[in-house]
Amino acid sequence: MNEIRKWVEEQKNAWLEDAMKLIRIKSVSEPGSHPVYPYGEGCAKVLDAALALAESMGFETENHEYQCGSVLLRGETDEEIGIFCHLDVVHEGDGWPTPPYEPYADETWLYGRGSQDNKGPLMTALYAMKYLKDHNAKLKHTIRLYMGCSEELGMTDIIYYAENYKLPEFSFVADCGFTVCYAEKGILEAEFSRKLDSDVLRSFEGGVSGNAVPGVASAKLLVENPQDLAEYVSGLENADDFIVEWAGKMVEITAKGRPAHAAFPEGSDGAIVKLAKMLRKSPFLDNKAMECLAFVDECFDGYYGEGMQVTCEDEITGKLTLVGGTVLLKDGRLVQSINVRYPATADQEWLIAGIRKAVADYGWEEDWLNNNKANMFDVNDPKIQVMVDTFEKVTGIEDCPPYTMGGGTYARKLPNAVGFGPCMRPPYRVKPAGMGNSHQINECTHIGDQMNGMEIYIRVLPKIDEMV
Repeated sequence: MNEIRKWVEEQKNAWLEDAMKLIRIKSVSEPGSHPVYPYGEGCAKVLDAALALAESMGFETENHEYQCGSVLLRGETDEEIGIFCHLDVVHEGDGWPTPPYEPYADETWLYGRGSQDNKGPLMTALYAMKYLKDHNAKLKHTIRLYMGCSEELGMTDIIYYAENYKLPEFSFVADCGFTVCYAEKGILEAEFSRKLDSDVLRSFEGGVSGNAVPGVASAKLLVENPQDLAEYVSGLENADDFIVEWAGKMVEITAKGRPAHAAFPEGSDGAIVKLAKMLRKSPFLDNKAMECLAFVDECFDGYYGEGMQVTCEDEITGKLTLVGGTVLLKDGRLVQSINVRYPATADQEWLIAGIRKAVADYGWEEDWLNNNKANMFDVNDPKIQVMVDTFEKVTGIEDCPPYTMGGGTYARKLPNAVGFGPCMRPPYRVKPAGMGNSHQINECTHIGDQMNGMEIYIRVLPKIDEMV
């Protein structure tokens, strides 16, 4: 066992303990929920905890107005290489086999909300910096570990940082899979709404995050004969996917789906669409509810934008994906969110026009729309080859080339940035049934992958330092 690997293995228990400290803090970004902290008390608390951990290791830290924080490993100059991570998490949702903020580990996996996305990887990067500091690595550049507080909700934290502080000369984002992600699809997010003045449909809601396929949705209906509705549902081919409860004439129906990250919806089962489709086929809705739910049912049926007629793909980043993440009846209007990951070379004007036409054709209105353009880095840049070579040396895997993805990371907000681990993506790491990926219930990360990532970062940072 080489000296670096020996050191990494010796840190495993400490890494687990520190990662768990962060996972125990519920840090869902909640802008406007606190008079002082821009993303709420949970995000402020986890940032304080992460900075304190870094300071206990002897690092210099900075708190950037609770928008984000950073850890510095000083080099010979103030020119920087950045490692970008985030401390906020998506809402936990329902259906966890154990409490999501009570992390635990077995010999192979660390479980808990944020274990993979992105608190575990953040600690992996911090420990890599600790090795370089403790071994007096001679670096030209200062290494800055950025710790964001609202990556999952619009990335306004990194926008703030970019507007007020100097950005690194080169960065990698430790928030994806190995080896190097050199291109990310564009991301379009929006909310649409329509007035719902129904005598029958009294509530309709689902999803916990705009960037996740919803796993649960529910509706309340006022009907004359609740027993008839219950019998109708029980007679469906997929009756096990629904739970029916009632009190008096008010019936609540809950649909169960299969959640997934909006960037990787294949294999998921959206609960909102499932519920809307079932209700529209039933004889219980009135015309106003039928018309309103037509948009939800038809425009989000399928992964690739078929319902809005905006399907497209390219050879670099693949197919467009389109997900309706959340829906809520609020102030008499049904509000539906949308999350689109579109190919890097797509015609954005055509895409936005197509979505707006579909919305208007169904009688809905646009409340807001935000377009984040794609990120692309030169796949032939020598730094990418060095990163791939280092990965291969540590893992022994020689068939894991640079790739592109639909996931959105801080890389799209930075100059000269790529994604670089520390997790292993399919088919190199496939989690058994019942274990969750990012944004899913029972989220977990492979401990061995994180230890490999730590060694890779230790080895690659000095090499990049020489090249930037």
